[in-house]
Amino acid sequence: MQIYTKKKVEIVIVAPLMERIIRILDDLGCSGYTVLRAISGKGHHGDWDLGQLSDATRQVVVVAVVSDDMAERIFEQVGEVFKKHHGVIFTSTVEVMRSEYF
Repeated sequence: MQIYTKKKVEIVIVAPLMERIIRILDDLGCSGYTVLRAISGKGHHGDWDLGQLSDATRQVVVVAVVSDDMAERIFEQVGEVFKKHHGVIFTSTVEVMRSEYF
């Protein structure tokens, strides 16, 4: 079995920014992503959960597995959004089968 190394990019944002972030991924040619609703967490401003948030502040996580080059381009583009909006982006190295899917 062949294993390939890729980057997993995770972007945590408020839901109203989701379409903008997805548009960036699509415009860059990202082959796929998954959007997950964040249920609860703790961050810079303390603990939170869905019951405490309005629709405008609900959090989502956008996850994509991409090449190293694509991860760098995503960081650059999403970094521009984060100059004016809250959010975090991070990456990790993952191993995948079916490299052609990513």
